[in-house]
Amino acid sequence: MTATPEDEEFERIEREQTMGWRKRQIVSLKTNVESFDEWEHSHRPEQYNVERRAYLAGFEAGSRNERLKKEMND
Repeated sequence: MTATPEDEEFERIEREQTMGWRKRQIVSLKTNVESFDEWEHSHRPEQYNVERRAYLAGFEAGSRNERLKKEMND
């Protein structure tokens, strides 16, 4: 079955939108420290350090898990 010009145009638009979304995702990626700073956390020093360590550990574990999933799919 051959694609009509209308089908080809829809596919082109979809590709452009998908690529633009991916570029925005890459640009918006934050480091773990930037992400923690934007997160609502305690400002009491003793609580801040505990929350920061837990948040950064969770962030790293999530990043590692995503990398492993990607490697398994490759």
